[in-house]
Amino acid sequence: MISGLICVGDRTTHGGTVITGDATSIIGNRAMARAGDMTICPKCKGTFPILAGNGIITAPNGVPYARHMDRTACGARLLASQDSTLASDMETPVAPDFEPAGIAAVTGSGLCLDSLRSSPQPRPPARRPS
Repeated sequence: MISGLICVGDRTTHGGTVITGDATSIIGNRAMARAGDMTICPKCKGTFPILAGNGIITAPNGVPYARHMDRTACGARLLASQDSTLASDMETPVAPDFEPAGIAAVTGSGLCLDSLRSSPQPRPPARRPS
């Protein structure tokens, strides 16, 4: 487990907020922040990048993810909103949000259930509540 990875929305010691992150790496539905992602600082009156940390965990492009107490360019420290994160360098397959048997039953089109199960299924876009 890795303690204190920073995500969009996490705060800084200057009362600021992390405002950008890597949308391909998510913790609790929030993008993970990396070195170079931006924060907004009310104390220093501006936006400032996150500085490179110790690089214990990095994005696929080699950029280190930000961690609790890393610094921003204005000198603020990042404050993680979660205590720990389980990390893995292995890709995790994403299960579809729907069951192939349900599709075959609903369509009644004679689709072969085995074909639905064995072919890659596109993941439908997430729906946001209105």
